[in-house]
Amino acid sequence: RAIREVASAISANLQIGEVAERILDALHRIIEYHNAGIQLIEGGVRRQIAFRSHTGHTPAPELTRPIHEDPLILPVLTNQRPLIISDTTPDHRFAQDIGSWLCIPLIYGLETIGTMTLEHRLPNFYTEEMKEVLSLFGDQAAIAIQNVLYFEKLQRPVVELQRSREAQIAAVAEIARSIAGRADLQTALNAILDSTVSLIRGVRLLGIYLLNAETDELTLQAFRGPAIDREFQRMSTELGIVGWVFRNRQSQIVADVREDERYK
Repeated sequence: RAIREVASAISANLQIGEVAERILDALHRIIEYHNAGIQLIEGGVRRQIAFRSHTGHTPAPELTRPIHEDPLILPVLTNQRPLIISDTTPDHRFAQDIGSWLCIPLIYGLETIGTMTLEHRLPNFYTEEMKEVLSLFGDQAAIAIQNVLYFEKLQRPVVELQRSREAQIAAVAEIARSIAGRADLQTALNAILDSTVSLIRGVRLLGIYLLNAETDELTLQAFRGPAIDREFQRMSTELGIVGWVFRNRQSQIVADVREDERYK
């Protein structure tokens, strides 16, 4: 039944931490533990994604050290087999109230993507006879975790796009709020620039050009940043990138103006 619960987590629409917590809860129905955690391997270290404790413990800080410096975990990853320390009482690396410890590798395909650790208060609680069933459980847990990681990877561009759109809407709303009730055009233009500066990090120069109908030129009406050369204070609607944007009524992002033939 516990393994079926892990399998059901594969198709559930859950975050990685929620799936890992379900796995630990299901594992507790197979084998007793007082503390248990699931860690992903990322960049040569382990990152805790779920933890259950019935003793008030918190995750050990040693989990974040490089794996090649961890003599307990390194053989688990090398051999891809569960490691059991039946009696931890003589071992200073474990808390005094921990008597037995085991680590299960989470293997997907040929790769060990993480580990699952269990601790029990009683010495000799975990035995070698448990390895087979724990390996089977670890295989199912690895499938569930890897599937969620794949799903999150596919969803990430969608989420980032949604956040970008939300940020754009918020920016427009902030600009609208800042200019609401302004009595004159110049004050409104200055408010737009001030709001934009606060919303865009690292901006060096901002300017707003308006059309002078008499001269058919774009005239700089408001700006933020260092002093602008005289030649850029008035611009022809027929020249340059600004003129192109005005004529075509299309926004432009130019990564390097030196490579754009419209830049004068």
